[in-house]
Amino acid sequence: MTIKGWAIFGIVTACVIVFTAVAFLFVNENMARSKKRIFTSLGVVLVAGSLIIGAFAGLHWYYTETAEGRRAVIDQQSNINNGLERTINILNADGEVIRTYTGVIDIEGNDGGYVVFDYNGRRYTYYNCYLESIADIE
Repeated sequence: MTIKGWAIFGIVTACVIVFTAVAFLFVNENMARSKKRIFTSLGVVLVAGSLIIGAFAGLHWYYTETAEGRRAVIDQQSNINNGLERTINILNADGEVIRTYTGVIDIEGNDGGYVVFDYNGRRYTYYNCYLESIADIE
């Protein structure tokens, strides 16, 4: 899961805990000691637990089973590791390979007709070229 996913999970969990505490206060003040109060309190805990587990399961499913979620995880890994392990080919307009690079490479996206990437601590810029990238993702 990404940092954003954990933040969302933390916010949902905090909200559920606050609402659970408020519900407990409401139950304790408005119900006399009885079995009904115990079952109501147990119900509040079960609902809160179900919401937290459901939030985690939903976020886990999103980040492992959807293409957009998987891309988000790979993008985060690329940002944290300064690129992905990949092989890139720089192609001219005729499709001929000008240069090939292999290693941890961070490609900068743009739409200006040029290719920019960082490789071994250097920034490379190729104008009027195309880039073919083959990344090793898990």
